[in-house]
Amino acid sequence: EFSAWALGASTMLVSTDLRNMSDIQRRCLYNTEILAINQDKLGAPLSMVVPPDTSGKQVWARYLSGNATAIAFYNPNTTSQAIEVSLAGLPYAANETLTHDSVVQVRDVWNHSDVGSAHGFISTVVHPRSIVVYVLKLMSERHVGS
Repeated sequence: EFSAWALGASTMLVSTDLRNMSDIQRRCLYNTEILAINQDKLGAPLSMVVPPDTSGKQVWARYLSGNATAIAFYNPNTTSQAIEVSLAGLPYAANETLTHDSVVQVRDVWNHSDVGSAHGFISTVVHPRSIVVYVLKLMSERHVGS
């Protein structure tokens, strides 16, 4: 839920006693990488890039400042699911998208770790009823205007 609010650039309100936060509340509220997505200066809109299929899996993305794209893979199922999406068509900047030739660096914002690079497509395994959020940084200049 917190990931969806962050990617959607929603207003973040805290209605808990900050002195008695749970570990998960603290992990969310102090995650500077997910908060940076929320507070990105461009305020670009979030778009669904892969609508729910019969299994309900979804992929959402929005472009960020600094040649980056935030992407979220959502799995509403009770079992882990592999989710793959083409880089082609992902938002990269205003009126620009990545292509199947794009090469991106992948960062997992919840685990604060570099995942590696991706070329042409990106995939991940998402645990049951979970979301994975990556920031993609363009490594090549292979993009197109729309």
